[in-house]
Amino acid sequence: MEEFMVGFEEEEIEKDMDYLSRLVPGNLLHLTSLISDECDKMEQEGSMMFDEYLDKEQVLRLSAQIFNRCNECAAHLGSNPNLKDFIQVLLCDEMCKRRMRHHNRMRRFQYFN
Repeated sequence: MEEFMVGFEEEEIEKDMDYLSRLVPGNLLHLTSLISDECDKMEQEGSMMFDEYLDKEQVLRLSAQIFNRCNECAAHLGSNPNLKDFIQVLLCDEMCKRRMRHHNRMRRFQYFN
């Protein structure tokens, strides 16, 4: 019964996180969409996203790739010198959410086996 309650709490937390992600200002939606797309590509077993310790260089490289793909974002955000840093923060946040979800699912899977 306790395991069911933990799963229920996780679902509620995930709903809250989804709701809050929809509150992102309109001019940042394209940016968050790019980040989500990149994380979708990595969301598989053996991905660097699920490594115990993330490689900082890989995260920096991925955030630079997103920045380079973000021509439309630059038009909305202007020439903000902190845009690269902002992308890295959003990327790390998205990866953290997915890592938590992955670890929770793996823990539940191990519980039932």
